[in-house]
Amino acid sequence: NAHTQGHWEKALEYAAINREIAERTGALDELAWPDMVSAQSLYGRGDLQQALKAAQAALSLAERIGEGRVAVLLGSLLAQIETDLGHDDAARAAGELWIKRSDELGQVFMQCVGRHGLAYFHSQRGEWAQAAALHDRSAALYTPTDSRVAPLWLGPYPALARLGLGRVDEAAQQVADYLALAREAEAPHLMGCANQVQAQIFAAQDLRSDAAKAFDESVATLGRQGSRLELGRALYQRGLWRRSLEQADAGRDDLQQAFELFGVCGA
Repeated sequence: NAHTQGHWEKALEYAAINREIAERTGALDELAWPDMVSAQSLYGRGDLQQALKAAQAALSLAERIGEGRVAVLLGSLLAQIETDLGHDDAARAAGELWIKRSDELGQVFMQCVGRHGLAYFHSQRGEWAQAAALHDRSAALYTPTDSRVAPLWLGPYPALARLGLGRVDEAAQQVADYLALAREAEAPHLMGCANQVQAQIFAAQDLRSDAAKAFDESVATLGRQGSRLELGRALYQRGLWRRSLEQADAGRDDLQQAFELFGVCGA
């Protein structure tokens, strides 16, 4: 719960405790889950190289003990990490592989997670049609169920893809629904990510006051959570928007802070 909500330090602390217990009892299957949480939390914190190493080690363990669910979670995460590190070939290969592996499991949530890695890769490259198609397939999988975790896990990226395609009204409704879900889950990191996407949508609608408020909420929330990579993205998008409004100094400051954060993260 802590890592899904974006409480990275707490998640890492609890994962270490769980790992220690698993080591004492010799339960390899109980090692895989906290190692996955550690990798996810390092990534959420923006420690890309540490997250890469942790995810690779945890995936190796999950494969060795036949824990397919953890493997899918980690495989999708690796696609995201490789994307952010600029390793395009590795990211695409991981994304495609873990769609196939998740389909072999045949569990709806895992199939959605499996598609998330490749959708994320396409989103970061501005390949909106490909990203939207993957998100639509995930929605077709989870909509007939009562799963709330699947849409929460996938983040605000379906709305971002709709925005990229110019379908602004659909994007606005999707991100509003997602924000309600993230609030219900008491997940501030995800709320901050959603605020950033919502701000871009408001900007596209020329709702300047709403956009400014959403950008400011995103920056403040992600800063409090220590989500450095996503904070960098929020600052970057706010900087571009401010620059488009001829707020040159404010835009430059945001962009400078964003690039500094990206450098710290290794992105």
